[in-house]
Amino acid sequence: MFFFNFPQVIYCAFMRLQALPYFLDFQSVWQELDVSENFIVTLPGDGLSTVRVERVRFSRNSVRHIAATAFRGRVASTLVTLDLSHNQIGHLSSGVFSPLVHLRSLNLRYNRLADVGPQVFRSLSHLHDLDLQVRSSNNCTF
Repeated sequence: MFFFNFPQVIYCAFMRLQALPYFLDFQSVWQELDVSENFIVTLPGDGLSTVRVERVRFSRNSVRHIAATAFRGRVASTLVTLDLSHNQIGHLSSGVFSPLVHLRSLNLRYNRLADVGPQVFRSLSHLHDLDLQVRSSNNCTF
């Protein structure tokens, strides 16, 4: 598998990926990881643990499940923007975003959110932009 590596950007959009690519142990902090417009269904535990990146785009995939440990490791210390829009996420467990203490923007727009754990956003003290716009047919409980 290959991915395009532009200065400070890891670009894996439109590559028909069904899973996250395996990332080597990068030493530098990347500005952006773009894996949008693919066919990724699950964000696995520790899937981003070796990547230090400021912005991640998972928009327009088929994400249904986010493992509780998906955002642990190096990514937790650098991630400030996370775009999970236009997926099929129906459930967010309470601790899923807790490692992301520097997160400032979280886009969950146009998912199928029906169940959001009571503590999902509690640890996100730096969060300034939260987009939870849902499709009109959803009955979301917070």
